[in-house]
Amino acid sequence: MKFLATLFVLCLFAPRLLAESITGTVHSSTGEPLENASLVLLSRRDTAFVAGTSTDAAGRFELETAGLDGCQLRVNCLGYQPQWLQPAQSMAITLEEQPVEVDEVVVEAKRPLYTKKEGRLYANVSGTRLAQEASAVNVLGQLPGVYRTGSKLSAFLKGNVLIYVDNRRVSQEELQQLDVKTIDRVEVIQQPGVEYPAGTATVLRIQTRRLLGLSAYLAAHARQGYRFSYGSDAKIQYRFGSWTFYGIGGYEDRQRKNGQAIDNTTIDWLSSTDVWDRYKGKHLNAKAGLAFSPSQHTTWLLDYRYAWRRFSYVTQATMHHTTLSNDLQENIETRGEEDAIRSSHLLSTYLLHDFTDRVKLELLANATIRRARIESVSHEEGELSPDKTIRTQRRNSYIIAGTEAKMTYAFNARHSLQAGATYSLTDLTAQLQDDSFLQNDARNLVRDQEAGAFLSYRGIPHPSVQLSLGLRYEYVQSDRKQKTPPLGQDAYSFSSIYPTASLSYSAAGLQHTLAYSNRTAHPSYRELTGTLTYLNRYLLRKGNTTLKATRAQVLSYTLAHRFFYFATEYRYARHPMLDVIHYQRDRGTLLIKSENFPSQHNLQIMANGHYELGPWQPKLTAGVIMDWHQTTEEHTQVTMKPLYILRFSNGFTLPWDLGMGIDIAYSSPGGYGLYRLTQTLDVGGYISKSFLHNQLYVSLHAEDVFSTSNRSIRMKLYEVSTRSKDHNDTRSIMLKLSYRFNRQIDSHEIPSSIKGTLERAN
Repeated sequence: MKFLATLFVLCLFAPRLLAESITGTVHSSTGEPLENASLVLLSRRDTAFVAGTSTDAAGRFELETAGLDGCQLRVNCLGYQPQWLQPAQSMAITLEEQPVEVDEVVVEAKRPLYTKKEGRLYANVSGTRLAQEASAVNVLGQLPGVYRTGSKLSAFLKGNVLIYVDNRRVSQEELQQLDVKTIDRVEVIQQPGVEYPAGTATVLRIQTRRLLGLSAYLAAHARQGYRFSYGSDAKIQYRFGSWTFYGIGGYEDRQRKNGQAIDNTTIDWLSSTDVWDRYKGKHLNAKAGLAFSPSQHTTWLLDYRYAWRRFSYVTQATMHHTTLSNDLQENIETRGEEDAIRSSHLLSTYLLHDFTDRVKLELLANATIRRARIESVSHEEGELSPDKTIRTQRRNSYIIAGTEAKMTYAFNARHSLQAGATYSLTDLTAQLQDDSFLQNDARNLVRDQEAGAFLSYRGIPHPSVQLSLGLRYEYVQSDRKQKTPPLGQDAYSFSSIYPTASLSYSAAGLQHTLAYSNRTAHPSYRELTGTLTYLNRYLLRKGNTTLKATRAQVLSYTLAHRFFYFATEYRYARHPMLDVIHYQRDRGTLLIKSENFPSQHNLQIMANGHYELGPWQPKLTAGVIMDWHQTTEEHTQVTMKPLYILRFSNGFTLPWDLGMGIDIAYSSPGGYGLYRLTQTLDVGGYISKSFLHNQLYVSLHAEDVFSTSNRSIRMKLYEVSTRSKDHNDTRSIMLKLSYRFNRQIDSHEIPSSIKGTLERAN
C-alpha cells in the first residue's frame, strides 16, 4: 500500500519537478503586441505535439515543458506569417503581416478576426480569411488553445475539446460535415466553467448563419453474408426563420443464420443438442419533428418516433438424450417456427431556456406505447416418447410516461448548483396462451411508479482542479396482479439515496480523475410477470417475481496524457441478477431463471494509445476484466479467470480522398459472471472514397474475414453443467453509398426521462 501511495504521488508531481519554462512576448513588425497568437512546441523527429499555449492581451506567454532538446517552436497568429524557431528559455518574437490577395473575399475582410464582447472572445469566420479554409476542422485548428493533428483537434491544456454548433454538442466526426461557408463566428472558451464536464480544457461554440431552405441526406447499403441483406436511410430538413422541420426514415431487410452445439449434464441424464435457426426480419423506423429557436437563449423541440419490426425464426434441432441410470438413449427431432410483430410510438418534447447567464431551466417529457405479438409452433418427434406439438401466443402492451425538470444556477464561472426532479409511470399487460402441460392461459398486470429528486454541486476551487458532488433520491412502487387462476397479487416498494463525487486534477500535461458513484438496476418486466415458458420437453424458463434490485458502488480512476489514456473501474454489486439453470428431479427437466446472488465484484483496467504518423493513424487498446462472485447456496467465493482484450485499429488517409482501415480484435479465454469463455479473433477492414467535395461517399466494409469470432461458453452451477459452442459463418461484406445535399442537417436528439424504464421493457 505504501508503494502504491508513493507511486501515485510521483505520477502527480514528478512531471512538474522536471519541467522547464519558455517565456517571452510576440509582437508585430510595428511593435504592436499580438494577442491570441498560438505557440506550439513540436518534436523534430516526428512533429508530434509536445506542449502549447497562447499569448495574452500584452503579447506575453509562458510555455511549460519537460525539456527543450529535440523540439522546435511554431508561432502562428491569424493575419501574420507563421514562423518556425529554435526554442529558448526567454524569447522576443516578431511576426510579419501576411500579404492579402485582392479577391472577392477582401471586399468583406474589414471584419476583424477577433472581437471581445462582455469578456468573451469570438473568432469571426464569415467575411474574413478564415472563410477560405477547406474545412471546419482547419478553421478551429487555428484558434487559440487548440492544436490540429490531421483531422483531430486537441487542447493545449491536455483536456477534452468540446464543440457546439448552434448550442448543440457535436462530435469531431460530425464537425467534418459542417460547411465552412455556413459558419458565422466561433466563441473560444479557454477556461470553461462548471457547466461543462470535468476534464474539459477548451470549448468552441460555433454559431452558423443558419442556411434557410432544404437539406437532405440519402444512404443505402447492401450486405452479403450467409444471406443477402439491404437497407436505406433518408434525412430531410427544411429551415424557415426560427423554425426547423425535419424527418428521418429508414428501412432494413435482415437475414442471418445461427448455429450452436449445446451440452447439458445433470446427475441423472445428459443431452447433446445441435441447433440451427434462421432469422428473417423487416425493420422500419420513422421520425418527424420541429424545432423552434427564437434566440440563442431558448430552444424548444417536439419529436415523434415510430418503429415497426416483423421477424420470424425457423429453428431445427437434433437432441441426443441419455439416461445415466439405465443407459437409455433417445434421439429427438424438433422444428419450431416463430412469427413476431413489434411496434412502438414515442412522443417527446424538450424546452431549454437561459433566463440569465447564471440561471438555466430544462423541461423534458416523454410518452411511449409499445406492443408485441409473438406466435410460435414447436413440433417434437422422439423415438421413445410420444410426439408433441406446442402452440404458444404471447401479447405484451406497455404504456410508459415520464417527465423531468432541471434548474441550474451558476454563482459565478467557478461554482454552480443544479437541482431537479423526475417521475415516470409504467403500465404493462402481459398475456400468454399455450397448450403445453404448464398452463393454458396466464394474464399479468404490472404497474410501476418511479419518483426521484437530485441535487448536485460543481466547482473549480483551483484552475487545475474540478470538483463535483451529487445526491439523488429514488422511490419505486411496484404492483403485480395475476388475472387468471391461480389469482394473486403482490407489491413492493424500494427507496434509497445515492451519493456521487468526482475530483479532476491537471498538472504538467497529466489529467487525473477520481470518481465514485452509486447505481441501481431493477428487474426487467419480463421477469416480474413470473411467466413459465415451454422451450422443449427438457428445458423450461420462468420469471422471478421475488427478484430484488441490484445496487452497485463504482469507483473509477482515469489518467490522460497526450496520446495516452488509462482507466480502471472497480464495481461492487449487492444482489446481482444472474441467469442460472436448476435441475428439477421430480420432472426431470431443467429450469432457467434469474436469481439474486449475494455479491459480485468486477475490476476492469483499460489503456488506450493513439498516434498519427503522416497518413497512418494507429490506435491500440488493451485491457483486462476480472470478475468474482459469491454463490447463493454454498456461499463460497468463486474467482473467474481474467479476460484479456486487445484491439488494434489502423486508419490510413490516402491521396485522392481515399480512406482505408484495418481492425483486429482479440479476446483471450477467461470468465465473466457465471460463464467461462474461449478466445475469439475478429479481423475486419474498410476502404472509402468521397466525391463531389465530400457530398457523395462510397465505402466497402469487410467483417470477420476469417470467421474466427465464434465462441464457446461453459457454466457449472449446482447440479447442472452446461456448454455451448457457436459454429456460424460470420463473414460478411457491405457496400454503402451516401449523398448529402446542402450538408447542413442538424441532429435533433431529445434526452429521455424514461431511458431506464425502456431498457427494462426490452
